[in-house]
Amino acid sequence: MNRRLAFILLLLVFGTCREPIDLDVDRVRGQLVVYGHVDNGDDALYVQVSRTNELPYQYLPEVGATVTLMDNQGNTGVYRRTQEDGIFLYDRSSMRIIPGRTYRLRVRTANGTVYESDPEQIPLNRAIPQATVEFKQVLVNTGSAGSVTTINVMDIYATTVLASPSSDYFIRWRSFQTFRFNPTDFPDPFSSVPPPCYINREIQPQRIPVFSTAGFQGDQIPRRLMGRIEIDYAFNNKNVITVKAFSQTREAYDFYRKAGIVLNNTGSIFDIPAAAIPGNFHNVEDPEEEVLGYFDASLVEIQRIEVTRLDFPYRVPETDCMYESSRPVEQYPQRCLNCTTIEGSSYSRPYFY
Repeated sequence: MNRRLAFILLLLVFGTCREPIDLDVDRVRGQLVVYGHVDNGDDALYVQVSRTNELPYQYLPEVGATVTLMDNQGNTGVYRRTQEDGIFLYDRSSMRIIPGRTYRLRVRTANGTVYESDPEQIPLNRAIPQATVEFKQVLVNTGSAGSVTTINVMDIYATTVLASPSSDYFIRWRSFQTFRFNPTDFPDPFSSVPPPCYINREIQPQRIPVFSTAGFQGDQIPRRLMGRIEIDYAFNNKNVITVKAFSQTREAYDFYRKAGIVLNNTGSIFDIPAAAIPGNFHNVEDPEEEVLGYFDASLVEIQRIEVTRLDFPYRVPETDCMYESSRPVEQYPQRCLNCTTIEGSSYSRPYFY
């Protein structure tokens, strides 16, 4: 699974931070970088362990590390290595993630050095998203002599209900698009049909909507834009739009808010220079060592809505993978020949699709 889609940590738009952030892009090579997240939901949970490289915007996977989750009741949970170096998948059967409990992450590198995160307590305050979509046509600059063109888009919004409006909330949202993709069905002697792929994409991963109820009055957060999708081949089949609302700690909220330094051509925090944004990891034996990254534990509420071709007020592009007898194989897009080349693809059908 692509690490960007596994558990992308989104960025705030540059300039939204009230406090200046030191972008120290000349860091020494080899600093440990750890990003991880746990919640009480059912979706997969990942941890990425890597090190800074001398090249900007690049990290090197940490090979040979082990990752363990611990709670304040003395229980431990297991992370298993994946096929991608430096990416670890949590085994939910090893320890349940329970709201109200406190969790911390431990990383042991191949040379035996131990790193731990500060404890993160999962809040008990539920933030319940209610998602809607709107279809629009917008003008975009083509970049050539100021000319513009019209594109069809779908905007995703969420109104969020606060189950305990008298409590303090620190909320982060993420939204996803899931659809089925059918590769080209070429004739063969056995009339076999290639299996479809199921694609899971994070919607506009350069955005990170966050909210604090400090100074806020009310029992629901008014409608906020979660993201925008340009209409393309993905909408030839049913799309499931997922909006997740994470109730998290003040410290996690501050981290994500301060991580609001985004480059126009980046999609996740893994793509930006290792910035001097205080994280919550430390070397157990050497607290002076600077460790980058963050581990957060959140209470998650999820809403999913379905969108089909019939919902659109305009024409959805036809698939370019339909078999044509006069069309040479090399003229088909690569995704039509092998749908696993699409980022975020899998042959496994999600339980909610």
